Amino acid sequence: MADLPEEVPGLDSEEYPEEKEPFQESNEETTDSAFSDGGHAWGFVIGLGALLLVVIWALMLIPRRTEVKPVPVPAPILFHPPAPAVLVDQLVKEIQDGELPSLQEEGVIGLAGEYKMHDQLVNFKHEPTDKYLEKIVDFLHLKSNASRSFFSIKIKLHNDHNINGAKTGILPNGAIFYAASSILRAQNEAEVAGILAHEIGHLVSRHYAKERRAWQNVTRLENKFIKEANLKGMIAIRMAKDRLWGTMLLPGSMDTNQQLEADKKGQEILRDAGYESDAFLNLLHAYTVGISDITPRILMNQRTREAEKNQFQGKSFIVATPEEFRAIQKNLKNFLDKQK
Repeated sequence: MADLPEEVPGLDSEEYPEEKEPFQESNEETTDSAFSDGGHAWGFVIGLGALLLVVIWALMLIPRRTEVKPVPVPAPILFHPPAPAVLVDQLVKEIQDGELPSLQEEGVIGLAGEYKMHDQLVNFKHEPTDKYLEKIVDFLHLKSNASRSFFSIKIKLHNDHNINGAKTGILPNGAIFYAASSILRAQNEAEVAGILAHEIGHLVSRHYAKERRAWQNVTRLENKFIKEANLKGMIAIRMAKDRLWGTMLLPGSMDTNQQLEADKKGQEILRDAGYESDAFLNLLHAYTVGISDITPRILMNQRTREAEKNQFQGKSFIVATPEEFRAIQKNLKNFLDKQK
């Protein structure tokens, strides 16, 4: 046998690289893939475990809630126990005592209230009615010194849309908000003048200032009793307020006294001007019929009884004739009907 040459041309390792067996190469790839998937799985498990440990550690840092026993709340006092009558009488007197606000201050407050009333009421101007009411006010001032006040009277008509619920009031600066229904349902001029005279009675008696002073005193006393933890004083101040401003069943003495004083002053103004007293009584009877609540009805009955003691003779029409009065009412009604 002939010897083969050590190197066969064209068969060196560079030209013919050693081939790997297909089975062996496939086995290595499979092994690497499996190891890679296993690494991801273990990483996920380790990360999840670390997250759980962090959550547990955070929960351990949160302080535990201590059990709080509920504080017993006393039952509401539906009927407050009575306070000494002497203390209540003393507080009633103290609430109504003191210096009144100045007239200048009343004027400023009245002006602010005037703007507020303009926002709350349906105000309007009707020249024939405005001039007629102004003439009545001027006549009352001319004939009665009792109608004189620091402020001049300003008439502000408003449409209350309710013939049975007329509301007329006066502010401390002399602004009278006169309900249109009070004019439409009036039987004569004396009734219109009676409403004006009553409101002027409130003004000259300075009832608004007295009311404001009383509430300022109530606030001062309440703060004092609360600061001192004076239960007897707080009960007494509540009873004093009920006595002055009334409850659901009984009118208060302050409200009653102010209305009676305004009625008496109004009757005096009407008498000086020459109007009849029956017109004022008719007004009180008409208002009483339209009231269903107990407290206001009791007050109106009391006002009627007191007014009956001061009857006098007079006229039903002075500034205008009956025909002119009816024409004013008709003109006003037609004007309001067009506004609807």
